[in-house]
Amino acid sequence: MSKIPGFRSGKLWKKIVATIGYIFIILIVISILTSKKNSSSQTTSIPAKQETSTASSAQPAKSTPAPTPTPAPPKPQLSKEGVSSNVKIAVKGFDSASTIGDNQFATAKAQGIFKIVTLSITNNQTDAITVDANSFKLVDGRGRIFSPSSDATMAFMSSVSNPKEGFMLTQVNPGMTITGKVAFDVPQDVKGLTLKARGGMTGQEITLAVQ
Repeated sequence: MSKIPGFRSGKLWKKIVATIGYIFIILIVISILTSKKNSSSQTTSIPAKQETSTASSAQPAKSTPAPTPTPAPPKPQLSKEGVSSNVKIAVKGFDSASTIGDNQFATAKAQGIFKIVTLSITNNQTDAITVDANSFKLVDGRGRIFSPSSDATMAFMSSVSNPKEGFMLTQVNPGMTITGKVAFDVPQDVKGLTLKARGGMTGQEITLAVQ
């Protein structure tokens, strides 16, 4: 067998050893880079897992229940008695009639129906007061206001059996009580009536029940 030229001389041998060394170094570098890359990838993925865990463990927000509306307080019940400017007014009766009067020359006939309110008035002021039918008004459930019937007032004042049972500029001295009637001509289907009253011509207006 012939010898390979230069193999024993050392030059070729050094080249082979150097090449193997370079390859070995390259493999080591590649191994180190790959290891760092894998380590970095694992380190980066850890917070994502923690965030997922944190998100999954978060409690859902509790919904606040809607506040319950407070019911409106009931309207105070009206009384049949009240005081207007130190004058006591009390409803003593409430009737209906189609005609009023027993005097053939002074009889009132309703266009609808007469609602007749019997009132007791006591003057607790220190001076005399003047009471008139126009000091009173009827108000229905729809807010309509009804004034006294002047024909009915004349019929009351002209009554044969009970003269002057109406109110027509009637003077009442301090400490005195009078009783009389006021009639209102209203529709026959009227509902929810209340009485607006004043103690005298300039008294404060109050509201009274009639039934």
